[in-house]
Amino acid sequence: MAKGYPKNSKTKKFARVTWQPLKEISSSPELFLNGDFNINPKTIKQGALSNCYFLSAVASLCEIPNRIKKLFISDKINSTSQVVGVRLCKDGEWKEILVDNYLPCDNRKKVPCFSTSSNENEMWVSYLEKCYAKAYGSYYMIEEGSIEEAFYDLTGCPCLTIENSNNDLWDILTKSFDQKFIITASAGETQASKELLKEVGLIQNHSYTVLEVYDVVIDDQNLEYLLKIRNPWGNTEWIGDWSDHSNLWTEDIKMKLRYQNKDDGSFWMNLKDFKHYFSKIQICKVFPNYKFNSKKLYQANGGYNLLKMKLEYETTVYLSLIQLSKKNFLNTNENYKYSIARFILSEVSNDSENPYNYVFGKMGQERVVTDKIVLLPGEYILFIEVDWVQKDYSFVFSSYSDEEIVTTVLKKQDYPDIIQKIYKSCAKKQNKVQNFTSDGAPNCFKYSGLTPEGYTYIYLENKEEDSTLLNDVKYTQFDGLTLLPPYSGTSYSLEVGPGEDKIVLIKQIDLTGFNLISSTQ
Repeated sequence: MAKGYPKNSKTKKFARVTWQPLKEISSSPELFLNGDFNINPKTIKQGALSNCYFLSAVASLCEIPNRIKKLFISDKINSTSQVVGVRLCKDGEWKEILVDNYLPCDNRKKVPCFSTSSNENEMWVSYLEKCYAKAYGSYYMIEEGSIEEAFYDLTGCPCLTIENSNNDLWDILTKSFDQKFIITASAGETQASKELLKEVGLIQNHSYTVLEVYDVVIDDQNLEYLLKIRNPWGNTEWIGDWSDHSNLWTEDIKMKLRYQNKDDGSFWMNLKDFKHYFSKIQICKVFPNYKFNSKKLYQANGGYNLLKMKLEYETTVYLSLIQLSKKNFLNTNENYKYSIARFILSEVSNDSENPYNYVFGKMGQERVVTDKIVLLPGEYILFIEVDWVQKDYSFVFSSYSDEEIVTTVLKKQDYPDIIQKIYKSCAKKQNKVQNFTSDGAPNCFKYSGLTPEGYTYIYLENKEEDSTLLNDVKYTQFDGLTLLPPYSGTSYSLEVGPGEDKIVLIKQIDLTGFNLISSTQ
């Protein structure tokens, strides 16, 4: 924990910490991940750290215990070195984090002061938390965060966050449940107040695990959409419709849903109430047989990277661009912000006029920018760039798919003007075109359009034999945008002779919005 922590009132609790070896804490220190190991979300106990987000993610993984077990390098503490090892997907790369068997304890008594298990001999929670803290520099660094970020660190899998107002929410939930994805929901920040949440048995700013989703027929005609939800720790439960004490349950529905009235923190709720009391839903897309591959990249401001990947089979793949977590910078004076990141995928073709066929692109300003696509066999090139907010940093590009995908870094000088060539293909594909028949040049064409990754193209193509196409453009409003070289400023002038073509590219540099008003001649 070399980085330490800032000196402020928030960190007074760290001053009371003393480090104790496992033998001083547990009466049976040999019990760790052996056959008696019990992975149960109900045994997780949060300590003095404000890391509910992390423990909620861990508790959700506990629903399938092997997801926790495979994080540990060994099922026991190393008897010689007394070392524990955990695998974490730190900033987009799987790394082995090793720690000794000492744990932070309250200096007044030899008990762990941070997260642990209600069974004193099961120390896996404490060591997983310690490895997570070491990965980011200290326990202080893992206070507060998002469950989406914790899911990525623990699984390496893409995590989707959706709002409760999404019109396709039930369809998304049922498909995610069928695919055995991890589903959580955050209570709070809705129209329901904190006091009202308490009155109905829910806890504000608390992540719950969605265990099951079913639709059931009521009175032989009405359909009810029901979710089974678990409070990861604590026995506080929902007390409204379809709760354990609701009179809506019939013997037939109890049998269909395998309903049991237990005070165990799990409960049923209908979709209407779920959307009212839970604000955001997180879906971690864990595929047991998918392969994860990553490539660490460096890019100066204003630069870009090119990657090549070759596919032998039709493949479903999640492509992700991962920036360094804000947790890496919490104890510095730097106000670290995520930068606009984008990637553009093109397929290599044998057509000399269109050597790179535009496939799709993605843009975002989050730690992980990801998207899913089904790709056919072939060779592909990825154009990747980050518009750094501050100094240049490294980042990681990853693939997660049912096929082993190997990426190769390409030399940019071997692919001159590749972004222009990609967008010429995009222009033809989108086919947003006007011709100049009324001007006596029916074989002159102007393509223009906006892409999902924030690029606008203006592509002029002259197939006339004796006409020249002139295009002068001045932008009277040009906010949140920039012209790509060789053009600059807020205007450009093109002269496209017979048999020629030219393209102008405009890049969005502000995701909050942009204004574009032009005068064209």
